[in-house]
Amino acid sequence: MEPAPEDVIEAIAYTFQHDIMPELSSPWAKRMASTTLWALEHLKRRFLYEQAFAVEENGELKRLIAGMRTRLQDGDLGQALQGVLAEDLPLEERQWPSLRELTEENHRLREAVERVIIDFPKLEGNDGARELWGEIVVYIQAQTDREFKLSG
Repeated sequence: MEPAPEDVIEAIAYTFQHDIMPELSSPWAKRMASTTLWALEHLKRRFLYEQAFAVEENGELKRLIAGMRTRLQDGDLGQALQGVLAEDLPLEERQWPSLRELTEENHRLREAVERVIIDFPKLEGNDGARELWGEIVVYIQAQTDREFKLSG
């Protein structure tokens, strides 16, 4: 459909910046206008990247948790992880009807990873714990990069 949503956002920002802001006289109104322009730019970035980033994060989380589940067969580390990872985490691949559903699933998966991080001191010293920590750090770095790109 034309115009594309990002084009609409750009048109609103342009009109706001070039037609409305020059007419503002109070410092407060100018600050609010600048904040509004920032919000429009943020909205545009979210529209352009959020779906792809959420799909990317979902895949990373599922691979990370699947790797953790593989370690459940590994002696002490497996026993320590058993209590942290919920059995009903959705790890199957599927089509996403909405960004909201994908975001909610990512939140559930992220909470499982957070529980492992919180309980990690109990895992230290177990075979494979250092490797698992490295995998968690890789995920956190990738997610931080995505969040940074969205924040602008």
